[in-house]
Amino acid sequence: MICLESLFYGLRALIFAIPLSVLISYALYKRIDSNKIGLEINYFMYFAVIAAVFAVVGVAMLCSVSKLKKASVIETLKKDMC
Repeated sequence: MICLESLFYGLRALIFAIPLSVLISYALYKRIDSNKIGLEINYFMYFAVIAAVFAVVGVAMLCSVSKLKKASVIETLKKDMC
């Protein structure tokens, strides 16, 4: 469950961030003199950012899973109920 939740966090972050960054790049392109240079989207940088987001989310997931393996689920539920 934690793995799936981490995957959804990463996907949701990318779904909002990538189109927003493209829109900001386009707005900056229109703001400057667009006759001199063309709009180029750096696809390698977007792939690097996607990999970095999933790396950070994956490390966070591994840390939380390792903490859960050490704790007993029943004992955790008993502590939450009191």
